[in-house]
Amino acid sequence: GDTGNDSFGYIDLGINSSTYSNTSYTVVGALGGYLYSSNSDLGIGTASACNLIFHTGGTVAAYERMRIVANGNIGIVNTTPVNTLTVTGNAYISQNTLSLGTSTNAANGYTYLPNGFKMNWGWVSANSTAGTVTFTAAYATNAYIVTATSNSAVATFGAAVVTTNNTAASIRTANATSTNVFWTAIGY
Repeated sequence: GDTGNDSFGYIDLGINSSTYSNTSYTVVGALGGYLYSSNSDLGIGTASACNLIFHTGGTVAAYERMRIVANGNIGIVNTTPVNTLTVTGNAYISQNTLSLGTSTNAANGYTYLPNGFKMNWGWVSANSTAGTVTFTAAYATNAYIVTATSNSAVATFGAAVVTTNNTAASIRTANATSTNVFWTAIGY
């Protein structure tokens, strides 16, 4: 950079010597290659609609580990990611928190939880005689837990799960007037 020097505002590319030892830079050790920017952002990308590919262990296609495709989707051990993040294999979330986004009155959905269980969610219009939900993704066996909560403060609109199986659940309230009921189901 025009204000850079040997200590600030530079980019460094190299490989450490066989006797390298520096306690202030231990990301790579002896004989490790590196590329970094000092005191500024580092942009790595393509100038046209091409993929950015990362590989480890070898230089043939079988060693590809991650790919960012031209539309911004990221594939981990997946060369054709169709979502913002597509992972082929298991993923581990170390903080036990996985944000699944939000659901609105118009959305039913499902996701796989880190422990292998499946969670369905959504809403249904329910009353004392009607309110059946069909799970977006059926379970191999019955859903283990199904909960329902009315969005009304009226006590008789309190929701209850009447029956459940691997594909659907019946949800009712104690009122003849219908109200929106939000539900979740967890199973395997």
